[in-house]
Order: sequence, then structure tokens, then C-alpha cells
Amino acid sequence: MRLRRHPPRRLLLEWLDGADGSDRLDPHLDTCEVCATRLMDLESVDAGRSIKAALDEVLAPPEDLALRLEDGVKTRLASRVVFGVLADLYATGWETSKMLLIEGEE
Repeated sequence: MRLRRHPPRRLLLEWLDGADGSDRLDPHLDTCEVCATRLMDLESVDAGRSIKAALDEVLAPPEDLALRLEDGVKTRLASRVVFGVLADLYATGWETSKMLLIEGEE
């Protein structure tokens, strides 16, 4: 059975995907240059979509990214607290020495 008109885009996409029932399209696509051109355009668009999907998959952030970032921030903040405590301890010794040595002379 031959097609009387050009098949719609949906049928061409199904044909590209290898769907069943493409026997009707095969004879038409073998002889129709318009549909062959449309198929080539659809293939390039489909290839573009598959490249985009592959890039999205490869460049997608890992699922545990938020947890790793949160842990890193907590670690940094904890190290700042420790540094602050050390600085306070150093300053305490300095202030005590200053009080005993310098202010004690007056």
C-alpha cells in the first residue's frame, strides 16, 4: 500500500526509531526526495538531542554534591573556631605577660 501524501513528522520519527509498521513507509521513502531530506534533518536534530543528553549526563553534578559541600563548610568553620581559640589563648598569654612586666613596673 503506497502513501498518497508525505508522512507526518511523528511517523518519520517512529521510522527512525525502528518502530513496527514501517513497511508502509519504506517504499515511499525509497522514492520521495522530500521525505528523505526531512529524514536527514530529523536525524541531525535527533543526534543533537542525543549529544545534549550525553553532555547533560556527563556534566550533571554528583548526587552527593550538596552533602560534600556542607561537610566541607562545616570543617572550615570548625577550623576557624579552633584557630580563634588558639588566637585567644595566645592573646591571653601576651596580655598576661604585658600586665606583669610592663604595667607592674609603674
